[in-house]
Amino acid sequence: MKKLATILLLMVLSLSLFSQTKTGTLKIFSEANGTVTYLDEVKQDDNVKIINNIPVGSHYLKVMSNGTAIYSELVEIKLGQVTTVLIKGVSNKIGENPVGKPVENTGVVTYNPNPSNIEPPINGTDRSVPSVEPESVPFVNIGQENGKLSLDVDGAFGLTWGMKKVDTYKLLIGNVGNKWQSHGKGFSTYIMDGNTEKPFLLETRFIDDKLFEIIIGYVAIDLVQQKVDKLSVPVSDYNEINKILLSTYGQPTTIQRDFTGGYKDGDGHEVEAIKKHQATLVTTWVRPNGNDVTLRIMYTKAMVVAVMFENGAMLKEAHDRKLKVNSYQY
Repeated sequence: MKKLATILLLMVLSLSLFSQTKTGTLKIFSEANGTVTYLDEVKQDDNVKIINNIPVGSHYLKVMSNGTAIYSELVEIKLGQVTTVLIKGVSNKIGENPVGKPVENTGVVTYNPNPSNIEPPINGTDRSVPSVEPESVPFVNIGQENGKLSLDVDGAFGLTWGMKKVDTYKLLIGNVGNKWQSHGKGFSTYIMDGNTEKPFLLETRFIDDKLFEIIIGYVAIDLVQQKVDKLSVPVSDYNEINKILLSTYGQPTTIQRDFTGGYKDGDGHEVEAIKKHQATLVTTWVRPNGNDVTLRIMYTKAMVVAVMFENGAMLKEAHDRKLKVNSYQY
């Protein structure tokens, strides 16, 4: 992965590849005729209904009908199991946008403290891990304007690449409730709770006083006491943000889902693996103009779901100059 980022604190990640050698099966039910199916952008046989011997893990499934994508989501393939996807309510008319829904939960992070027929990790189940992760409010703000993100990733929250630090400050503080928190050479951080249902962190980063990176961070929050729950992972926020990015940008350019310590992708222990620093989840979308957006889980004093919007040209300049911003050297 080309970068690691920080939000207020340095994170520590253990990177290790887990080789997927086991397989499962994908079964597709669709009300549309004449469909064309792509798995990880590889075209399958026409009107295919069953795909066998798929490596365990996340795969991008896209189903086309009359030139329109009637289904495009990540599906989770599990060892020796059949993952079933139902595509319903398809109008089968060009220009319309039908929505497909999976039969089972295919969220990027699932949680099951003791799934049947699955052995616990080699280190055993951590009894300190709570059995239920807190739910967050439905709306997750990652910089949408009028409900939409920039297709070219040319900014977020009304901020645009190249803005001066003082101008970004005026814009963000101008929204009632947003709080400036801290600043340093090349960055400013804010607590964003103006006109939102849930507060979150935002960091702006600059090269020669020009904005080139925006970082949004969500943590698990006890909505009653309005306190950070340091022991929990904001799973619902991660899944909701992933859904928003998939619907906006389509297939990710890169997906990294690495598990160590006996944990496996899709074994129902993902949350436990994250808490023990045994999981790396990073998804990146690179746009044709070189700008990109990345979704990841970051390890700080609390688990943070982070979204990073970046200007491609200035990011390259930061790398070439080995720019150091908020303790991170590009």
